Amino acid sequence: MDQTKNEYILIVSIILFFLLDSINFIIEQQVGLNSFNSVSVYGKAIIEGYALLAILKQKAYGKELGLFTSLIILSLLSYFVHVLRSGVFETKVLYIILKQANKYVFAIIIYLWIKSSNLNWKKIQPIFEAIFLISAIIVLIAFIFNIELFYTYNQSRFGYKPLLATQNEITYFWMIGIIFFGEEFFSHKNAPSLIKLGLIMLAASMLGTKAILLFIFCYLIYLLVFQARLSLVKTVALGIGILIVLGVFVYLTGIYGFFIEKLENQGVLYAITSKRSAYIAQNVIPLLNDFKFWNYFIGGNYFKIPLTEMDLIDIFCFWGAVGFILYIYLVRMTIFSFNMHNKVGIFFISQYVLIGALAGHVFASGINAIYLALTCYYLQTTDGGYKDK
Repeated sequence: MDQTKNEYILIVSIILFFLLDSINFIIEQQVGLNSFNSVSVYGKAIIEGYALLAILKQKAYGKELGLFTSLIILSLLSYFVHVLRSGVFETKVLYIILKQANKYVFAIIIYLWIKSSNLNWKKIQPIFEAIFLISAIIVLIAFIFNIELFYTYNQSRFGYKPLLATQNEITYFWMIGIIFFGEEFFSHKNAPSLIKLGLIMLAASMLGTKAILLFIFCYLIYLLVFQARLSLVKTVALGIGILIVLGVFVYLTGIYGFFIEKLENQGVLYAITSKRSAYIAQNVIPLLNDFKFWNYFIGGNYFKIPLTEMDLIDIFCFWGAVGFILYIYLVRMTIFSFNMHNKVGIFFISQYVLIGALAGHVFASGINAIYLALTCYYLQTTDGGYKDK
């Protein structure tokens, strides 16, 4: 009975998250999105509360509870050090700290709930797939009819996005989709699964961000090396072919011209990091100059979150070295508890770190929390193509 109930609630949650994020998309287009008018926050908070109660009820925790507790204590300790330094007790600062800490662990909480519920994946899969396929169809329609509402940026730069507000988080949304549908294809190797994968990859490429194009390139190389099992000559030839196709796409869509202009006007680092190098100079360097020795261990960034939109740097500035290590360990124990034989799982981890380091909004993505948790559960508990065949 509890399993059926949890499956029903999870299906409702997937649909609810997508609908609420779609409403946020409309709000962003009309008046601009902020923490006060984001409707998705409230629905996700209710589901998170239910997930926490379910985890505690089923005692679905071990070392995770200790790590969660340690991160909470570290966050509070960091806050009280701030109070001692400033001499001012600010509830706003405490709220900011706890809110950001919750963003980092949201996907982990959802994952533990899913894992503890022993769900029947076949009941969840149709809804999960529908979210990505609907999003892909929206992007293709937007591209064909040039619908301005779905521009990733503006008329001066190529890109189309689905009903999601933030392009960095959409990058990660498509990464998750490609990983999932790719494993579905290699598990079944039939025409419908190939069509779905092709549709997702086509829509993803139309987002127009450097990060998603980098991921697609890395994924195709991963397929050549670990799935195609071709000779070295054929692998190199196809790799060069993939690079040429992506190069032509980047040139024809104007993405190349846009970044060449940035390269000439603002320099290499600015162009490669999409302004994040400037954020480091403006935000991180002054913050580190103000750090005391304890801040390097427990953090001290509360007001300009995220500082750089480069997740590894932001996590260090927020939680310090101790929190950084605890958090990475917690992630490795939960959503990324893949064994070394799980090739696609290890590849996913590498991309999670790479894209998170370059693009941001990956580790703390509220939009993708439930999709990430479900995909990792799928990869860890089904035959979804990760086993050697």
